[in-house]
Amino acid sequence: METEDPVIINNHLSQTLENADYAANLDEHAKELLADKTILSELIKRLIPDFKDIPTEEIKAYINGTPYVSRIHLNPGETNPSFEEAVRSLGQESRIPNEGLATFDVLFTLTLPDSDEVCVEVYVDLEAQSSENLPYPLETRAVYYLARLLSSQYQRDFSHSEYEKLRKVYSIWIVMDPSERNANTISSIAFHQEALLGKPEDNGGYDKAQAFVVRLQKSGNQSEDRLVGLLSTLFVSDLSPLEKKIVLSQEYNVPVNEHMERMVANMCNYSSYVLNKGIQQGMQQGMQQGMQQGMQQNAVSNIKSLMVKMNWTPMQAMDALSIPAEAQAKYAEMLSVWHLEN
Repeated sequence: METEDPVIINNHLSQTLENADYAANLDEHAKELLADKTILSELIKRLIPDFKDIPTEEIKAYINGTPYVSRIHLNPGETNPSFEEAVRSLGQESRIPNEGLATFDVLFTLTLPDSDEVCVEVYVDLEAQSSENLPYPLETRAVYYLARLLSSQYQRDFSHSEYEKLRKVYSIWIVMDPSERNANTISSIAFHQEALLGKPEDNGGYDKAQAFVVRLQKSGNQSEDRLVGLLSTLFVSDLSPLEKKIVLSQEYNVPVNEHMERMVANMCNYSSYVLNKGIQQGMQQGMQQGMQQGMQQNAVSNIKSLMVKMNWTPMQAMDALSIPAEAQAKYAEMLSVWHLEN
């Protein structure tokens, strides 16, 4: 009976662990990016009706404190304590098999503007979902998260029969890689009163929970919706971090702060991408030559992307990418070949 080579097994295991660790890190970078108040302000402006007339740049002031990223427990009995207590006990909790620690991706409280309600703060949960290829409808999970956010308020925000103190909760789901049919869509799930007999008063007392599912655009396509377009630029497009920064500032007028820029760079893992491209070509043409060609081809791809996306000339795109003047003639020649081929 043949036995498998232990070296091969160990290499496969090592690669599997590295891939899992990379995916986990990538997931955390995505959550950190979504938790940036600039991005949160865009989501709040587009989805929560109370803020439709508030300028986006002013919404940050309504976000209370620093959002909790993967730190607040989801399971019954674990969410009810104060957020500070939940964070302190996080390391003592067990993990759910195959799912890791059950926490809300991004959780924060939001103060509503010009509210006449007794409770002017609401809870907002933001979830990053890689795809919707799941054994259950994503909307079902969103409803469960809403239920947990509501029930967890008992003994923290109200007690006994003080239901008038129940705060409204929102759960926003960002689907990075939706199905073709659902791409570039936004849907809302909420309670509504329906009269089955007579005309009972509709006092809106049930309006305490609402979920949104934002499904991004497929790579290479553009969305007419500002929010979907912005998030697709961040999470779906194959633009480099520098290109994304340019598109965000030029097309969406979104200031890219240092934290956001760092998270984008971490997500894209741009330097590793260029290196891997060079190594792949180096196997056929020599390591050094392959790496140089890989970098050149990637630069040309970046230039073409900006020319198409921003309707720029080659010189404008190369200047934006900080390509040295002495190298621009070479890239211009490579671009002319591309134009002839297309």
